Amino acid sequence: MIGVMAELADMLSRRPSSCTLATSARLPRLPSPKAINTLQTGSDALVLADSNEEAANLLALQARQQLSTTALSLASQADQAVLRLF
Repeated sequence: MIGVMAELADMLSRRPSSCTLATSARLPRLPSPKAINTLQTGSDALVLADSNEEAANLLALQARQQLSTTALSLASQADQAVLRLF
């Protein structure tokens, strides 16, 4: 028991040198709740903007597909009309 007490006393006497190392090494700060809320809101806005943009792109592609189908149908009808002449 006396050996343990002596060892503790020795550790406590060396504490100031190790304590300065611990105080100079700072732990990373956690973001504040306000910062977290701001980041979350910004992230939500970006996700919403992306889904709106993708919906607009999808609508444009669907319109192109419908126009190409109509154009192909009209071209086919024109070919058949020409063939009926002969």
